[in-house]
Amino acid sequence: MARYVDSLDGWIQEGKWPLLPCPTCLHPTLRPIEVTNADSAEATRNRRHQDWQPDWMSGTFRALFECSDISCGERVTVAGDYGTDVFPRETYDDPHWADYYRVRATLPALPILSVPSGTPESVRKSIGMAAAIVWMDPNAAAGRLRIAVEQLLTSFRIPVSRVGKDGKRHRLSLHSRILRFKKSHQVAGDALEAVKWIGNSGSHPSGVTTVDVLDCAEMLEYALRDLYDKTDATMRRRIQTVNKARGVPRRRAK
Repeated sequence: MARYVDSLDGWIQEGKWPLLPCPTCLHPTLRPIEVTNADSAEATRNRRHQDWQPDWMSGTFRALFECSDISCGERVTVAGDYGTDVFPRETYDDPHWADYYRVRATLPALPILSVPSGTPESVRKSIGMAAAIVWMDPNAAAGRLRIAVEQLLTSFRIPVSRVGKDGKRHRLSLHSRILRFKKSHQVAGDALEAVKWIGNSGSHPSGVTTVDVLDCAEMLEYALRDLYDKTDATMRRRIQTVNKARGVPRRRAK
């Protein structure tokens, strides 16, 4: 799912919007039907300058996207920054001008990962909160995905604390909980550990980027598929059955 929204990281030229995933039907079918720019006060004042150029224009934008699937028809509001520049952006002889857009918020939030059926509601909620702020505050979004890992481990009854030698109860670190989880779920546990590391980076001064968070979302989605989506496991069993029979397995007559 993240691969459908990672193209929103950075500036997008007008008329070059990618197809976006619909938050309702989850298909990559969202298209812009209306885009409105609002010039900043400085840009408005700059228009009166004798040396004014179109690339002095900047401000904010609001766009309305609509799902092209007629059975869905969901609408999403997208907002953020806008500016004017030449295109191609490296060509300054005989320039052609275009508006460029950078997304800061979407409402409803665009999905950043596909959540399998059976995923605990608390985990779904944290993922949704991460999706709502990923464009505005990627560090906070990474933290929300880290919280989703904590909640997922709790749903599998991984303890949050233990009694120490001093007889007192001490909280277990997330890393310790993941190590316990790995004993029975190695594949998902490895993915959750990676999500934890990225989530930790979000609290550091250097922080994380939106792309980092989307990578994190893909890793969490991988873990959730391993835990809740049995499609791959079913296919593996079918493959093993054919290989064991060295052909089409015989079916018992009814």
